[in-house]
Amino acid sequence: MNNHIVSNKIYNGCWIMKRIVERYYYNIRNKMRLNASHVNYSRDIVINGKIIISNCGSIRIGKGVVINCGVYPNPVGTSLTRIYTQNSKSIVCIGNNAGISSSLIFAENEIRIDDSVLIGAETMIVDNDFHGLVYKSGTDRSEMKPGEKIHIKEGAFIGARCLILKGVTIGKGAVVGAGSVVTRDIPEGEIWAGNPATFIRRAE
Repeated sequence: MNNHIVSNKIYNGCWIMKRIVERYYYNIRNKMRLNASHVNYSRDIVINGKIIISNCGSIRIGKGVVINCGVYPNPVGTSLTRIYTQNSKSIVCIGNNAGISSSLIFAENEIRIDDSVLIGAETMIVDNDFHGLVYKSGTDRSEMKPGEKIHIKEGAFIGARCLILKGVTIGKGAVVGAGSVVTRDIPEGEIWAGNPATFIRRAE
């Protein structure tokens, strides 16, 4: 047998074993991180790669959820999955059988993601402005407006590298095209895309 072929088989075998070991290692480590952050989650959760959690409020994750973090679980993803609640009243609720890849979810108020929602890599879901329009100082929050709830309803699909802004509701079965900036509500069963996202057509 050609030495080159043998070398490739050995390399591929080692690569596969490395991925398996990493998957189990990170799954255990991530569950320890969820426990330490007081996250309410189902034990069948699958987390591929490293997740970052900062929970000052309430984070709930349903059954059958799969979270991919980084480039190995999803070639499109290049960063970690990060979930934050900013204060004691902040809520993040992720429903059953949702899928999330290398995304940021940051709640000052409430972000609700219903069952079977799919969120593409590098998407950002933020329910607040983080700062006023005009910079004054790092501690001046006088122009800050409060966060507004985000609701992504059952079966919606969010393409890669989208930005979902505060106060938005995305309807059941709606589709958001990759790279879109969602600034207003999307009705049930519609496809929207662009910056800002606008109606394209009804989903078939």
